[in-house]
Amino acid sequence: MAAELPKTLRIVGKTYDSVKVPLIDDCGLCEDHTQQIKIDTKMGHDLERDTLLHEAIHAIDYCMQLSMSEKQVNGMGTALYALLNDNPELIKYLIAKPRKGKTNGQDTSMDSQGGKKPKRGTQRQGARKLQRSKSR
Repeated sequence: MAAELPKTLRIVGKTYDSVKVPLIDDCGLCEDHTQQIKIDTKMGHDLERDTLLHEAIHAIDYCMQLSMSEKQVNGMGTALYALLNDNPELIKYLIAKPRKGKTNGQDTSMDSQGGKKPKRGTQRQGARKLQRSKSR
């Protein structure tokens, strides 16, 4: 059984409706002012999913004021779709709740509603700085 297009997507705290409609010149459209993603009715399996992700990235771009070019959105949409499609275990891993006592050294005692989240990328940024200083 094929999965249906989700009726809504939560994107950066906003709810976007997603609908299939006949489109003439586009595979999809993201209308930020109405928070609606439109997907053309006449697409194959992979293209429809790639397009939905592409339009969701446009919504992220709008919400986060990233000013991404269409080329950047195309690249990110296609690359993320391929990553997720080729690695179904990654999706399970990303959405899994942490097991009790498994925190990887980070304080997870605060909840997501009011607590502090651990900083992301700190170790990675330090690694980049280390690599730069070694290459000089």
